[in-house]
Amino acid sequence: MARPHAVAPLFKALGEYKSILISVGCFTALINLLMLVPSIYMLQVYDRVLSSQNETTLVMLTLMVVGFFAFIGLLEVIRSFIVIRIGSQLERRFNLRVYKAAFERNLQRGQGHAGQSLGDLTHIRQFITGPALFAFFDAPWFPIYLFVIFLFNVWLGCWPPPAQCC
Repeated sequence: MARPHAVAPLFKALGEYKSILISVGCFTALINLLMLVPSIYMLQVYDRVLSSQNETTLVMLTLMVVGFFAFIGLLEVIRSFIVIRIGSQLERRFNLRVYKAAFERNLQRGQGHAGQSLGDLTHIRQFITGPALFAFFDAPWFPIYLFVIFLFNVWLGCWPPPAQCC
């Protein structure tokens, strides 16, 4: 008789944060869309400001870009607070359980270091709260940025893929 596959407690706990991680992904999507603002700003400056020499247009475009950058910063802070909270809740949830299991294993077998297990739990928290998780969310945006570069100029779009290999 086949035994049902048990889900690891860490995966089960992360599954409880699925909706929150989806919201972090949405924050990341909005941040990445807003990262196109400097390129659009420069296009607008070259297209509208330099040809007309209108300083009012330049000031308004600059104020809009500064506002977008402030909004990006706010989204980054919110996103960081969310993942830090998830990481600390996971660590609090598993800290005592990991400590007891490591201590009991050390008593039964007399080998190993009980502190290593708590260190591993700290590494998991640091991964969740660190830049690696954000890189995971940011990676799918590379093809979109590459497509936008292709829209600007085909030769510019051909340059980034080989440059990534060097």
